[in-house]
Amino acid sequence: MKKYVPILILIFFTLCIGQPEELSPGKSSESDEWTVEDWKDHLSVMAPTVTQDASTMLPGFGNPGNLSVGTHLVYYLEMEGTMMGMDIPLKAVMDITFSEKERIEGVRCFKIDVNSSLEMLTQGRTMKMEMVGTEWIDDVTGELLRAHMEMIGHMEGEDPSLPLSFSIERTGETEYQGHECWILTFTQEMKGEGIEGGKVIILQYVNKQTGDMVRQVMTYEDEEMDSGYIEPVSSAVVWELGHRESVITELGTYECQIITISRNGKLVGTLWASKKFTVPLKYVTSVSETGSTLTLTMMLVTYEIR
Repeated sequence: MKKYVPILILIFFTLCIGQPEELSPGKSSESDEWTVEDWKDHLSVMAPTVTQDASTMLPGFGNPGNLSVGTHLVYYLEMEGTMMGMDIPLKAVMDITFSEKERIEGVRCFKIDVNSSLEMLTQGRTMKMEMVGTEWIDDVTGELLRAHMEMIGHMEGEDPSLPLSFSIERTGETEYQGHECWILTFTQEMKGEGIEGGKVIILQYVNKQTGDMVRQVMTYEDEEMDSGYIEPVSSAVVWELGHRESVITELGTYECQIITISRNGKLVGTLWASKKFTVPLKYVTSVSETGSTLTLTMMLVTYEIR
């Protein structure tokens, strides 16, 4: 098994899903025409940011207080584009349940059960993966504190399957280059007979206020890659209301408000929202960076709120 496999798995999840967007505490509006602020307060947005900024590889949520224990969401995801010069078509299903509340290091958290399955084409071969695990997020801010996941992957034409485990832990805090940072430690390990995997450890220094990642140190076998200081780019996020349109989903057909999301004047995402749902029915996000041009589309297919 070639060494690129664990790195590719790592990069996919790091790129695919990131930190929650900044939203204000939830509220509701009875008016027929909602403002941007009304929609921000109404929605709990799962943030597939498709960037390396403060990456967690797991769903982050803005306004988690709008959700409750027992909430069950299922999203269908499709990603297309290129990464490191390779075409990366991907299809996935992500099943999320807010199972209970617990305290982690004194912080009140949602405990979230996550089950995912995905299929991606890489270098002309199909890779299938199943993931099951748990994450804990701050029930006010949506910030990730801890996660434990187990994965099984299979690359077409190769045997055996790829058993992979990873954990994420907020392990400390420090001052770095003038930034007050949380330190997130990510550990990935692949074990199995005949598998050349090894352990990957990543330390991310994340600005507490902005969520910007200002340093990343990755260790793989005997190699260490230190990004050094990463100058944060202004992360001002602007929501704008677009037109309305009907969206056909497995849940039915709904009249939706289109909301565009821009960062530094550049469109990074579009969501389709209905007042009947506290999460978007559809979310499209994209990024174009050196070596990568990716578009991720998410569609809500199950919505159960208790």
